[in-house]
Amino acid sequence: MTVPLTRGVAETPPSCTAQIVNDGGALLGMICDGNGDIVSRAWLAASGRYGVIDRVRTRAADQRRGMGRTVMTMLGNRALDEGLTTGLLSATTEGRGLYSALGWEIRGELAGAFRSA
Repeated sequence: MTVPLTRGVAETPPSCTAQIVNDGGALLGMICDGNGDIVSRAWLAASGRYGVIDRVRTRAADQRRGMGRTVMTMLGNRALDEGLTTGLLSATTEGRGLYSALGWEIRGELAGAFRSA
């Protein structure tokens, strides 16, 4: 899925904190609850003009409360600050609803692969 990056307002829920930290070149955007536990998070890495979003997760008890939207907006804004123009991600079936609501468009299907331990 892709989206032309645009600036948005990331609204952090009450009693939560939001931050972006650099973790070895990739950026981790996260929202933490009052106890410091991660409620929602996603990663951003640059590849040419693309801001590649990966591993978007929201704690089950906090889904459908705008947490994913906030993290995606935070990272989109940061990607723009870094000079990136287009968001790129591979979505699960469950994630497509959020991304579509944020304006992302499906560009094609990807085959997944994994290796067992």
